[in-house]
Amino acid sequence: ATLKLGGLGKGYFRSKWNTFDFTVVCGLIIGFILQVSIRDQRLAGSISSLISLIRMGRLIKLIRLVKQLRAPFNTMLSVLPGMVNIISLLLLLFFVYAVCGVQLYGTVAYKGELNEQANFRSVGNAMLLLLRFSTGEGWMSVMYAILEERENCCQDIWMCDSNPGYDETYPWCMDEDDYPNCTEVNGCGAGASVFVYFYSFTIIVSFIILNMLVAAVLQAFEASDEGELLEPAELENFVTVWSEFDPEATWFINASDVQSFLSRLR
Repeated sequence: ATLKLGGLGKGYFRSKWNTFDFTVVCGLIIGFILQVSIRDQRLAGSISSLISLIRMGRLIKLIRLVKQLRAPFNTMLSVLPGMVNIISLLLLLFFVYAVCGVQLYGTVAYKGELNEQANFRSVGNAMLLLLRFSTGEGWMSVMYAILEERENCCQDIWMCDSNPGYDETYPWCMDEDDYPNCTEVNGCGAGASVFVYFYSFTIIVSFIILNMLVAAVLQAFEASDEGELLEPAELENFVTVWSEFDPEATWFINASDVQSFLSRLR
């Protein structure tokens, strides 16, 4: 990288691969400096692992040498802007459904598949649970667990002073930090709203948004295949031969020269 930078000067950074090399080298140098200067062995070990990861990044340069690897890589780069927009919409839907889930089912008592790991007690837990539902895993079992009736439950735990299971001296257990000095939430099961909530989420996210991501990737693959019709060397050869038949750069050649032009390209 240093020899290239000295030989090419400012032109060194015109190539994205040179910029990538320069970034990798700078990351390695900074990592080595930090590894030597830091005395904490655990932190130094983490930095050493990071240096090894950065060094592995140089293998990405193999992409420009193998056409079969270059097409998927170019596809990944071209699809990123479109995927950012779709993923932003997906995160917004996740957040809206998570907030609605906390408001509707955050006080439902644990039962069956609705447990400490899968619940709507907080927005964070709801987001993780919805991420699991987006893959199609176990959303119906959680839906029916919320729908089941509970014994000695309360429709509204915040107005449930007469509930025999409630202890006024301890608040409701809404978070892990509340334990053990809290009263376990025993809200009743939800009604028919669970069908609207879960089915609408599955249709919108699993069947529409995720398919939009797949469509964006496929479209990028098609565009990438169209752009790979000519190798860089073949394109350069075409330009060189064309300049011999069209030295004035008029973009036209004589019809009588077409056969000679094509034979030179071969």
